[in-house]
Amino acid sequence: MLRVASALAVAEGTHTVLTFGDSWGDTGPTYKIVKQAFDKRSVAVDSKNRAIGGTTACGWASETKSRKTKATFAKGQALVNAAEEEFGAEGPEFVWYTLGGNDMAGSSEHHACLKKAKSDTEAQACVKAASDVAKACTQQLLEPFFKKFPKSKVLQINYDVPCESSLCDSTVVNNFMGGAYCNSDKTCQNQLGVYWSSVYVEQLQKDYAKSYPGQYTGLNIFGTVQQANGIEGASPGHPVMDQDAGDCKILDEILCIHPTYGTKMATAIGDQFWLQFFSKYVSTETDTPHACDSYPACAAHGLTGDCCPTTEDTMLACCSGTVV
Repeated sequence: MLRVASALAVAEGTHTVLTFGDSWGDTGPTYKIVKQAFDKRSVAVDSKNRAIGGTTACGWASETKSRKTKATFAKGQALVNAAEEEFGAEGPEFVWYTLGGNDMAGSSEHHACLKKAKSDTEAQACVKAASDVAKACTQQLLEPFFKKFPKSKVLQINYDVPCESSLCDSTVVNNFMGGAYCNSDKTCQNQLGVYWSSVYVEQLQKDYAKSYPGQYTGLNIFGTVQQANGIEGASPGHPVMDQDAGDCKILDEILCIHPTYGTKMATAIGDQFWLQFFSKYVSTETDTPHACDSYPACAAHGLTGDCCPTTEDTMLACCSGTVV
């Protein structure tokens, strides 16, 4: 196996983040929202991108040659290779992994199944079958990464509510989720999107909490773009089911499903990344991370999740001492 690893120097105190995956990383909202979120809190970050629009989890899992250096590697090692090429033997501190949507969109079996579905239960079965294929490929990429870089932490979300105008539905959106079963019905599309999150990212969260504790975080941010656009009742994790993203302007929502970097939608997504994920591990001038594994004494006791304070706002004794 041949692999080229370029150990680029990173300034002391600078956090490192690799974005890996599909068009949410390189088209919209893009990897740039990570740096924007860190910059807003005056925290130094080296944010690099290896996401490529149109790619799939299963496509990456089958690759054996670097798209950047042409170095070769075994199947399932694409994420490991990208991490080494961008950040050397230490790898990145964090990864934003964004893959799965194109696996669903490109599955003829998935769309054929939706075309035959006669009930929500049958449509959900179609989604789960296609999602399980993408999930298996995601596992093929993540698990070698977890083993190679046990200190690194991966963030994944299940995208967010898209623009669901008649034009978007007919050209893009129906290809990703509800297809012929939903037939452009917003509530149906959104309900299947929420269901997909439960059997994909949220299921990975449950699985990896046992096998790779602290290394994977799956977030449900559905509703974030709706809230940013002023849709009443919407909040991260709680979308308004009969509404779309709330902004279908062509320059704000690229190809109906990509909040454009610099818009309030994209900025809101980056803020959720910070609030729900990065802030647990990264301290600013005014705060400290909450995560147990950021404190050696807490980690030594095998504690996971939030310790300093806990989700019940209790500060554990192990929180005193150095933050790592």
